[in-house]
Amino acid sequence: MEYPKRLQSSYVNDCNDSKRKRLNVTTTDSNNSLMKSIIHFEDLSNDIIYEIFNFLDFRHAYDAFSNLNKRFQNFLTNLSLPVNIDMSSMSKLDFQSYYKQIIIPNIHRIKFLHLSNPFSIDIFLTHNCIVSKLIRLETLILYDIQSKDLENLLTCLISLPYLTSLVMSNIDEGRVTKNLYHEIFHLPMLKYCKISFNNYLLMESSLHISINECSPIEHLIINNDFNIHELSALLSYTPQLRRLSLSNLWQCSNEQIISCPIKLNHLTHVSLNMNNITFDQFEILIKHLFFQLQVLYITITDDKTYLDANRWERLILSYMPYLRIFDIQWEYFPQKNVYTADIFMIESFRTEFWLERQWFFTSTLESASDGCYRVLFSTNPYRRKSYALYGNPSKDMISNCQKNKINSVHHVHIKQEQTIDDCRNYFPNATELTLSYDDINVDKNPPSIILNHIVPLIQLTKLNIKVKSFLFKTMIELLYSTSNIHTLTIEDVCFDKKELVLIQQTEIFQLVSTRNKIKYLTINSIYAFEEIKLFIHLCSQLECLRMCPVYDDFEGILQYLLSKNNSNTQCLFYICVTDFSSEEIVTIDAVMESKETIDDYLAKRITQDFYDDIYFWR
Repeated sequence: MEYPKRLQSSYVNDCNDSKRKRLNVTTTDSNNSLMKSIIHFEDLSNDIIYEIFNFLDFRHAYDAFSNLNKRFQNFLTNLSLPVNIDMSSMSKLDFQSYYKQIIIPNIHRIKFLHLSNPFSIDIFLTHNCIVSKLIRLETLILYDIQSKDLENLLTCLISLPYLTSLVMSNIDEGRVTKNLYHEIFHLPMLKYCKISFNNYLLMESSLHISINECSPIEHLIINNDFNIHELSALLSYTPQLRRLSLSNLWQCSNEQIISCPIKLNHLTHVSLNMNNITFDQFEILIKHLFFQLQVLYITITDDKTYLDANRWERLILSYMPYLRIFDIQWEYFPQKNVYTADIFMIESFRTEFWLERQWFFTSTLESASDGCYRVLFSTNPYRRKSYALYGNPSKDMISNCQKNKINSVHHVHIKQEQTIDDCRNYFPNATELTLSYDDINVDKNPPSIILNHIVPLIQLTKLNIKVKSFLFKTMIELLYSTSNIHTLTIEDVCFDKKELVLIQQTEIFQLVSTRNKIKYLTINSIYAFEEIKLFIHLCSQLECLRMCPVYDDFEGILQYLLSKNNSNTQCLFYICVTDFSSEEIVTIDAVMESKETIDDYLAKRITQDFYDDIYFWR
């Protein structure tokens, strides 16, 4: 049975002729006359408006057009119009209203659904398994789903005939059912699957090689630990696989990998981030699984054997004959006084074999808190969406690495400050920037000046600051030049406590706090009460906050965030406090019972291994 693409109702045909009007305006200048056709949105044909609605989130279309006129009301109730629902950022009040007025009446029309907090997911999973009624659903995205809900969810999804894309992110560290992968592989139409869990506890027992079970999945992404000993078994269920990405492929022992030859005739793109896997073990995977490979992205740490260029050449010629893109990033902590030998090994990647394929590499020696480490990386990131910038590259290795624009990269990660001045690449399409070097030279020019020649700061929407002792006033200067940031993550921003009050009175603080668009703030370090308040004052449009407990007045900060009368948190509707201890539960209960607290907040406590997280939603 195929679901009809479109049911042309009578009002569509009746209105087409009368609604294709155009207003012609003639303008004359000294040289010639130009005829311009001005088209108002309401004058477009029904077919065109229908196509436009297909690209809109249904909530936005409903809010904009439902009360405009009868014609658009008919559009919104047209059974052939798919409904795209993005509820990734919504207050409890808006969600409840939207759920009753939009979701339930149109449950059979929903094509795309995105939920991203445990409260909204609970509603969908507990109300008569509403998920099983999404008979037209094609794409489902669930962030922060609890382990206990996964089995019920997948049971409901099996009955959906059009589900082709599934994205799941886990919120807790509970043990997931051992049948997780089997249940995913039973989804009859699934083509794309991306799963992210908080730990390795995915299986209570090992996967077994598939005999006659087969999944239609073509693109699989696993963003958590996965044991290399189970990889062959996993891939035996996915003979149609074309793209595979594993964010942390690892092994816990030195025992030999048992890998069975599996026919993966369509697998052409592989991205592997490997930890504690020897070159010998990696070779087994290549020989048995990746013969059709065309594109290989690989990240390795702590294994010097991967620097054997001759071994790579033999492996590629014999077992990856179709490889056209080889993008490597290798980090290794060498022993003292062996840097010269390492450089010699890295230079072996400059032979005719590598040059004729235009695979160019460079190296750098990086400093870290526990010593120095050598990095070898591709000078051309090809189609990478993210790219890490290290320190000064080896000068005799960069003859083929000229200053150029790299259009594919959307996330730039700067790991060493000295690379900023010497960066040879510009990333015109970057929208996310991460700074994670050890410290910053405060005597330099403002960060906007030194960073703007690497990424277009005005274009950034996400900023992650992981620099050790990054000054708060320096962060303000950077935010001044990145006015379109909507997501900010900070770790080690430091304050001059004598200037906490004065900072808020400065002109630049006032300008940034007034015009910034930050809606999502994550604070990954423990701060004092007054420091947290300063962050809140800075982000006047803040909607979602994720933070650690404050160390000096945990009760005070909760009362401040949940207060009825706090003008600085009027937009804030979602709060997650992570890593709090059981002793602090009493404090939370007391705050929730306070008369000063907003009484329509929902609270949810989610237990982790050693600490708990608590969520608030209003």
